[in-house]
This record gives sequence, C-alpha cells and structure tokens, in this order.
Amino acid sequence: MRKRNIIRGRFIFFISIIIFYIKGNGQISSITTIDKAILKNTDKIALYALPKTVFRIECFVRINHQLAGPFAPYSMELIGKRGVVNDQSVWYLDSIQVSSFEVMDPTFLYVVKFSKKIDYKPLNELAQKGLIIFPIQQRHNELNYDSIVIRNQQFNEWNKPLLNFNVDFTDTVYQLITKDSLLIRKPVVRQKSKTLSTYEQAKETVKIIKQIFQHKNDLLLSDDPVPSNEKSLQWLYNELDRIGNEYLKLFTGNSINQHYLFTFYYTPGITNQQHEIFRFSPYKGITTLNDPTGIPVSITVNSTNTLSTLHDYKMLFSGFNTGYIFYRIPEVVDVTISLPERTLKHFQMNVFQYGTIVPWLPAE
Repeated sequence: MRKRNIIRGRFIFFISIIIFYIKGNGQISSITTIDKAILKNTDKIALYALPKTVFRIECFVRINHQLAGPFAPYSMELIGKRGVVNDQSVWYLDSIQVSSFEVMDPTFLYVVKFSKKIDYKPLNELAQKGLIIFPIQQRHNELNYDSIVIRNQQFNEWNKPLLNFNVDFTDTVYQLITKDSLLIRKPVVRQKSKTLSTYEQAKETVKIIKQIFQHKNDLLLSDDPVPSNEKSLQWLYNELDRIGNEYLKLFTGNSINQHYLFTFYYTPGITNQQHEIFRFSPYKGITTLNDPTGIPVSITVNSTNTLSTLHDYKMLFSGFNTGYIFYRIPEVVDVTISLPERTLKHFQMNVFQYGTIVPWLPAE
C-alpha cells in the first residue's frame, strides 16, 4: 500500500508541473523521436531524453610503510625491544563510498514541438524527475575504470638525531728540527676528530633517551616543578615525550601511511549479474582487471521489484505511440560490492534504467 501511494504521488506531482508549464508557455503540438529536419526551428522545440543512472564509486585506500630504523640491529641489546627489521609496505582497502548521477539514455531521445516560442528555464526543473531536458551539461567525461584522483602525503627518509657523533681528541707527533747543528725532536699537538661507528652512535642515543625520560620523571615527581604553570608544564612534558619517542623509533622502526582516493564510474546493466570493477592486491594496491595477482572486487545489482504493479500494466503502455511525453520511474535496487569472501558495502539506490517507462501527457 505504501509503495502504491508513493507511485500515485509521483504521478500527481509530474502532471501538475507539466500542466502548469504548458498553460504559461504554449501548448504542445507534437512529440516525435529525434529528427534532424525538425531541429531547424529551435525556438519552438525542446529536446528531452530519458535518464539512466551512473554509479560513482570512490575507493579510499592506504599504503602502510613499515620502515626499519638505522639502529634496528641493536634494538634488543640496547633497549630490550624488537622492532621492524626489514622495510615493507602493505596496502589496505579502508572504505568505499557510492553516489549516483543521471545521464541521458541515447536510445530514448525525443523532440517536443510547441505552438509558440518557449522558455527552457521552467523545463530545467523537470530534470532528474524521470526525464532530462536539453540543453544540459553532462557531469562526467566518460565512463571508464582508470579515472583516478590521488591524495598523497609524501614522507621523508630517516634522519639521524641532531647529535654530534664526532669525537674530538688530541694526537701528539714529533717533528725533527735543526738547532745549533743538532737534531731536536719537538712535540706537536694536533686536534683531530673522528666519526663514531653506527654501534657507538646507537649507544650514545640510548644515553640521550634515558636522560629524556629521566627529565619526564623529574617533572612528575618534583614538588616545585619548573615551569610552575600547568599548561607550560604539560607542553614541556608532551614535548619531551615526543622527542623521546622519535629517538626510540631509530631502534624500533617507524610506521607511515599514505592515503589515496580512486574513483570509478559504473553504469548498471543486466541485473542479477556480478561485474568486476577492479582488482586489489596487498602488495600493489588497486590494479588492472587483468592482473592475476589482484583479488577481484565486484559489484552486483539486484532489482527489488518495487514497480511490480506498473510492470503488470506494461503491455497497455506499449500501445501508445510517440505522440505522448514519456517519463521513467526509477527502480529501487540492492547493490553489493564485495571481495570473493567478504562484503565491502551493501546499500539500496534508485536506478532509472531498471524502471518503467510510462506515458505522461499527449500532444494536442
């Protein structure tokens, strides 16, 4: 009963709009399929087409980079933790969002001829109400699988901590000089510097980490902390914690995410059939349809038969000729996007091409 009331309401709404429009803008004299000869007198005609629905499928994916720190070989020995040993990257399919928009169906294109010049503006209000009035602007370029928008946040390579890993020392050498016909060894002191080995750098970094966390404990346990202001104290504590964790990552490794948005367009065709949209690989991300290493991500569209009452009268509608304005009532469909063993998204949406074409208003 509720479905019939919805359909009846649509009929009343559509008819009231078209009657209001015709009274103010000129009576319809004929309606035909498109013909180039008719288009010469463009000020007394309107082109319209029945719509079909296109899905915009937005896939939010992420690649997680696990990066081994420069001091990873010494993490168990020096800090007692095992971190990332080898660099690796893994892709994740975080979420999928689906929206829809209408485009013209070129197989249902008509010319409406009026008895006098008309204004197109009121007709634009009828767009997406079961038909598309021209002139309009198409909101997509083409339907394809490689329309990609990327949101990419780059990351930097490892930076060694801002510490001086050069050791200064003195070296004494002896220089022979001649004085009063005698050879004398004169000591010469030279300042030299050497860079610590990676292992020695790791040991020095551990010392810094211990000092940082000791400062944190001092702030918590001090009876008269400096600074005494609560907000300043909290900021200082958080900053020490951040710096200490940055140094720890040199041993345990780092995890960095990059986010991507891939957009696909899909025009629903035959119902109850599964169609592959793209393939997904944990090691490559979204790949091409012919990539054997990718897992197929498919879409299935099933009709819910909400227009079954109108379908019963479809044979009666077929007796009408092109002297009528026809419009299309969309069908509600169940849409499932899934991997072979997991459903990624399930929802319902109106799709015009599965709906029913019904007569609207006859010509004069």
